Amino acid sequence: MIPGLLQTEECARSLIQADRPDEDTDEIERRVQLRTARQVILTRASDPTTFDVVLNEAVLRRPIGGDAGMVSQLERLLEASKLPNVRSRWSRSVRAFTSVC
Repeated sequence: MIPGLLQTEECARSLIQADRPDEDTDEIERRVQLRTARQVILTRASDPTTFDVVLNEAVLRRPIGGDAGMVSQLERLLEASKLPNVRSRWSRSVRAFTSVC
């Protein structure tokens, strides 16, 4: 999953709706606004937060918010990775297997 500090509104909305399918629209929007408002800590002029994140490549295979939403989310990840206080790394998905003896 993409951390809230790096989520677009579309991504946040989709994830919140999936987690709380019975929640009313106003509450979902309130949660989206709270989540995205916190992102200012990465770009504030005075003492921006250092953020080091490892993302699994599987997030690229789980389209959240449709094609347009994923494009927007990938652009957001690219934009954030250019910030001097944000370090993003990627890990490969590894399939676990067991052997029978």
